[in-house]
Amino acid sequence: MKKYALAFGAAGLLAACTAKVDGEKAIQELTAKQNWAEDSTGSYALAQRLEEAANQAESDSLWARYQLAAGDLESQIPSRALFAIRYYMRVVDSLPQSYGPRALFAVATTFDVNLNDRMRAGQAYEMFLQYYPRHPWAPRVDTLLTITRSGADTLLMQQIQAKKP
Repeated sequence: MKKYALAFGAAGLLAACTAKVDGEKAIQELTAKQNWAEDSTGSYALAQRLEEAANQAESDSLWARYQLAAGDLESQIPSRALFAIRYYMRVVDSLPQSYGPRALFAVATTFDVNLNDRMRAGQAYEMFLQYYPRHPWAPRVDTLLTITRSGADTLLMQQIQAKKP
Protein backbone atom coordinates (compact mmCIF):
# COMPACT_ATOMS: atom_id res chain seq x y z
CA MET A 1 0.00 0.00 0.00
CA LYS A 2 2.82 2.40 0.87
CA LYS A 3 4.48 1.62 -2.47
CA TYR A 4 1.34 2.71 -4.35
CA ALA A 5 1.03 5.89 -2.32
CA LEU A 6 4.69 6.67 -2.95
CA ALA A 7 4.31 5.92 -6.67
CA PHE A 8 1.22 8.16 -6.97
CA GLY A 9 3.00 10.90 -5.04
CA ALA A 10 6.04 10.69 -7.32
CA ALA A 11 3.83 10.74 -10.41
CA GLY A 12 2.00 13.80 -9.09
CA LEU A 13 5.27 15.57 -8.35
CA LEU A 14 6.58 14.77 -11.82
CA ALA A 15 3.39 16.08 -13.41
CA ALA A 16 3.62 19.27 -11.37
CA CYS A 17 7.23 19.80 -12.46
CA THR A 18 6.44 19.36 -16.14
CA ALA A 19 6.27 22.85 -17.58
CA LYS A 20 3.16 23.79 -19.49
CA VAL A 21 3.67 25.72 -22.67
CA ASP A 22 1.88 29.05 -22.83
CA GLY A 23 0.19 28.83 -26.22
CA GLU A 24 -1.20 32.35 -26.05
CA LYS A 25 2.27 33.76 -25.48
CA ALA A 26 3.50 31.77 -28.47
CA ILE A 27 0.70 33.24 -30.60
CA GLN A 28 1.68 36.74 -29.45
CA GLU A 29 5.25 36.05 -30.56
CA LEU A 30 3.94 34.76 -33.89
CA THR A 31 1.96 37.92 -34.57
CA ALA A 32 4.64 40.29 -33.31
CA LYS A 33 7.17 39.37 -35.98
CA GLN A 34 6.60 40.44 -39.56
CA ASN A 35 8.82 38.04 -41.51
CA TRP A 36 9.42 34.56 -40.16
CA ALA A 37 11.11 33.42 -43.38
CA GLU A 38 14.27 35.21 -42.21
CA ASP A 39 14.32 33.31 -38.89
CA SER A 40 13.82 29.65 -39.72
CA THR A 41 15.44 28.47 -36.46
CA GLY A 42 13.20 30.65 -34.33
CA SER A 43 10.16 29.71 -36.36
CA TYR A 44 10.88 26.02 -35.94
CA ALA A 45 11.14 26.41 -32.16
CA LEU A 46 7.94 28.46 -32.06
CA ALA A 47 6.09 25.87 -34.16
CA GLN A 48 7.24 23.19 -31.72
CA ARG A 49 5.93 25.26 -28.80
CA LEU A 50 2.58 25.71 -30.53
CA GLU A 51 2.34 21.99 -31.21
CA GLU A 52 3.18 21.21 -27.60
CA ALA A 53 0.59 23.76 -26.44
CA ALA A 54 -1.96 22.04 -28.69
CA ASN A 55 -1.11 18.68 -27.17
CA GLN A 56 -1.57 20.14 -23.68
CA ALA A 57 -4.78 21.98 -24.55
CA GLU A 58 -7.76 21.03 -22.48
CA SER A 59 -10.38 21.98 -25.05
CA ASP A 60 -10.90 21.34 -28.74
CA SER A 61 -11.04 25.05 -29.49
CA LEU A 62 -7.60 25.69 -27.94
CA TRP A 63 -6.18 22.62 -29.65
CA ALA A 64 -7.47 23.84 -33.01
CA ARG A 65 -6.27 27.40 -32.32
CA TYR A 66 -2.71 26.26 -31.68
CA GLN A 67 -2.68 23.80 -34.60
CA LEU A 68 -3.92 26.51 -36.96
CA ALA A 69 -1.38 29.01 -35.61
CA ALA A 70 1.43 26.51 -36.13
CA GLY A 71 0.21 25.98 -39.69
CA ASP A 72 0.03 29.71 -40.30
CA LEU A 73 3.61 30.07 -39.07
CA GLU A 74 4.92 27.20 -41.19
CA SER A 75 3.15 28.51 -44.30
CA GLN A 76 5.22 31.72 -44.10
CA ILE A 77 8.47 29.80 -44.58
CA PRO A 78 8.96 28.54 -48.16
CA SER A 79 10.85 25.40 -47.16
CA ARG A 80 8.26 24.47 -44.51
CA ALA A 81 4.96 25.12 -46.28
CA LEU A 82 4.21 21.40 -46.55
CA PHE A 83 4.39 21.19 -42.76
CA ALA A 84 1.63 23.80 -42.66
CA ILE A 85 -0.57 21.43 -44.67
CA ARG A 86 0.02 18.76 -42.04
CA TYR A 87 -1.16 21.04 -39.22
CA TYR A 88 -4.21 22.18 -41.18
CA MET A 89 -5.23 18.65 -42.16
CA ARG A 90 -5.08 17.53 -38.54
CA VAL A 91 -7.76 20.11 -37.83
CA VAL A 92 -9.84 19.13 -40.87
CA ASP A 93 -9.72 15.48 -39.82
CA SER A 94 -10.37 16.07 -36.11
CA LEU A 95 -12.90 18.92 -36.11
CA PRO A 96 -14.44 18.96 -39.60
CA GLN A 97 -17.60 20.88 -38.74
CA SER A 98 -16.28 23.56 -36.43
CA TYR A 99 -12.78 24.41 -37.66
CA GLY A 100 -12.59 22.33 -40.84
CA PRO A 101 -13.66 25.06 -43.28
CA ARG A 102 -10.97 27.48 -42.12
CA ALA A 103 -8.33 24.75 -42.11
CA LEU A 104 -9.27 23.37 -45.54
CA PHE A 105 -9.29 26.87 -47.02
CA ALA A 106 -5.79 27.33 -45.58
CA VAL A 107 -4.69 24.06 -47.18
CA ALA A 108 -5.93 25.20 -50.58
CA THR A 109 -4.40 28.66 -50.39
CA THR A 110 -1.09 27.27 -49.11
CA PHE A 111 -0.90 24.95 -52.11
CA ASP A 112 -1.99 27.75 -54.42
CA VAL A 113 -0.05 30.75 -53.16
CA ASN A 114 2.89 29.40 -51.17
CA LEU A 115 3.71 26.26 -53.14
CA ASN A 116 2.36 27.29 -56.57
CA ASP A 117 0.91 23.80 -56.87
CA ARG A 118 -2.25 24.49 -58.84
CA MET A 119 -3.25 20.86 -59.19
CA ARG A 120 -3.34 20.20 -55.44
CA ALA A 121 -4.81 23.63 -54.77
CA GLY A 122 -7.64 22.81 -57.15
CA GLN A 123 -8.20 19.50 -55.40
CA ALA A 124 -8.36 21.23 -52.02
CA TYR A 125 -10.77 23.89 -53.34
CA GLU A 126 -12.94 21.11 -54.78
CA MET A 127 -12.85 19.28 -51.45
CA PHE A 128 -13.94 22.46 -49.70
CA LEU A 129 -16.92 22.81 -52.03
CA GLN A 130 -17.78 19.15 -51.61
CA TYR A 131 -17.60 19.21 -47.77
CA TYR A 132 -19.00 22.70 -47.20
CA PRO A 133 -21.28 23.63 -50.15
CA ARG A 134 -23.40 26.00 -48.03
CA HIS A 135 -20.54 27.68 -46.22
CA PRO A 136 -20.41 31.49 -46.61
CA TRP A 137 -16.96 31.17 -48.23
CA ALA A 138 -18.19 28.72 -50.90
CA PRO A 139 -18.73 31.39 -53.61
CA ARG A 140 -15.22 32.75 -53.02
CA VAL A 141 -13.76 29.25 -53.10
CA ASP A 142 -15.61 28.55 -56.36
CA THR A 143 -14.07 31.68 -57.88
CA LEU A 144 -10.61 30.69 -56.66
CA LEU A 145 -11.11 27.21 -58.10
CA THR A 146 -12.03 28.69 -61.47
CA ILE A 147 -8.97 30.94 -61.46
CA THR A 148 -6.73 28.11 -60.31
CA ARG A 149 -8.00 25.74 -62.97
CA SER A 150 -7.54 28.27 -65.74
CA GLY A 151 -4.16 29.38 -64.48
CA ALA A 152 -5.29 32.91 -65.16
CA ASP A 153 -2.93 34.93 -63.02
CA THR A 154 -3.29 37.83 -65.41
CA LEU A 155 -7.08 37.65 -65.13
CA LEU A 156 -6.80 37.83 -61.35
CA MET A 157 -4.50 40.85 -61.59
CA GLN A 158 -6.92 42.55 -63.99
CA GLN A 159 -9.78 41.93 -61.57
CA ILE A 160 -7.76 43.36 -58.69
CA GLN A 161 -6.78 46.40 -60.75
CA ALA A 162 -10.40 46.97 -61.81
CA LYS A 163 -11.54 47.11 -58.17
CA LYS A 164 -9.08 49.82 -57.15
CA PRO A 165 -10.69 53.24 -56.50
